Order: sequence, then structure tokens, then C-alpha cells
Amino acid sequence: MKSAPAPAERPLPNPEGLDSDFLAVLSDYPSPDISPPIFRRGEKLRVISDEGGWWKAISLSTGRESYIPGICVARVYHGWLFEGLGRDKAEE
Repeated sequence: MKSAPAPAERPLPNPEGLDSDFLAVLSDYPSPDISPPIFRRGEKLRVISDEGGWWKAISLSTGRESYIPGICVARVYHGWLFEGLGRDKAEE
């Protein structure tokens, strides 16, 4: 039996001027009490726009695009802070 080819990776939009604007999701949004989360804690997002307290962002892992309130995210200024480094290691 022939196996199906792997799906092609979909390139994520890269809005001009926002190459290094990333967010880290601090808590699932929306809350699982309300509905299934669009963005999950720890997920990395690329900023599309800042809408005054709300961010329009796209997930780098799922490709989903949506708005998320600023209280649920933290801006990532240095990508290396995000990659493969847990809190325990960072505190050493």
C-alpha cells in the first residue's frame, strides 16, 4: 500500500516591519471553561497588528490567526529566550 505524501508546509505570513515581533502565550485563550482554546499556554505567536490592548497574531505552530488580549501574552524581545530553555535552566 502506498503512503500518502506529507502535506506541504504552509508558509506563514510575514507582515513587513514586524519580522521580530513575537508573543508568548501566558494562559490558554479563551479559557477552556468558555470554549476550546485558540492559543495555548507556551505557544509562540507572530504579531500581525497591535489593536490597542488586543493583538492580532498568528501561531507559529498551528498557523491559526486570531485576536488575543494583551493580558494573556508577553512580548518576546529575544528569540533565544524562547527556544529550548526552560525556567529551571534560565534561573541557573
